[in-house]
Amino acid sequence: MPFFRRFEVWIFFALAIALSTTAVALSVSTGNGALSILAVLSPLLAAVVVTAISRGWRGLHDLLIGHLVRRFSWKWVVAASVLVPAIALISALTDTIVSGRSFALVTTSILPYAIVIWVIAIGEEFGWRAYAMPRLNRHYPVAISGLIVGVVWAVWHVPAAMIGTGVPQQMPFVLFTVWVILGALLMGWMYTRTQSVIPAILFHASANAAFIYLPLLPEHLGVLWPFILFATLIGAIVVVVYARNRDLLVPPEQSI
Repeated sequence: MPFFRRFEVWIFFALAIALSTTAVALSVSTGNGALSILAVLSPLLAAVVVTAISRGWRGLHDLLIGHLVRRFSWKWVVAASVLVPAIALISALTDTIVSGRSFALVTTSILPYAIVIWVIAIGEEFGWRAYAMPRLNRHYPVAISGLIVGVVWAVWHVPAAMIGTGVPQQMPFVLFTVWVILGALLMGWMYTRTQSVIPAILFHASANAAFIYLPLLPEHLGVLWPFILFATLIGAIVVVVYARNRDLLVPPEQSI
């Protein structure tokens, strides 16, 4: 058990990727593309399994209940819900001005998108943020923890990307990886400040909603530069956040 606890976060990463790969393989082997959606539950399932083994019922309560009932300022709710849609809207409107295209939502349908958006956000964030971030933060600066989660998160998307799902179509995977890492750094910051999974869930859900409804992705516009502008603006926000919060850049024993 000491060995398991020492490496549990890395075991979690490996298990999440393995479960995601299994879901995608089942989808391909059965010819049922809908099964690939099960991949989004793999971080949650991996976190539950590893936590149950290493921490038992008390650990599961903290993971699944404790991360929902912690108190934090409402400002984090607003920031998590508005930040990405606002930057996505600015990028989409810039494309409208430059290209002369008329602005229109990609879709106005609520269902089934709303269900999928929340299932994805909940299924992933209880793993990436609620489980992985606090364990990594014990040993690394928040910036490094966020970077590690971001890289693993990008790798986790690879199986689904190979069958054309789970990632924006017609977008280089390298650019998608840049966005994932930037998003992980922002959500890592939000988690560390609130110790709650709720801002991360709201951030993730609002980002997916922006990508579904706003004319931003190359599959909707036929061009890549609006998303590059979006990623650049998000990157600038990440730089500002970490430059103004220097404690996020130092190891935990030095930030106390």
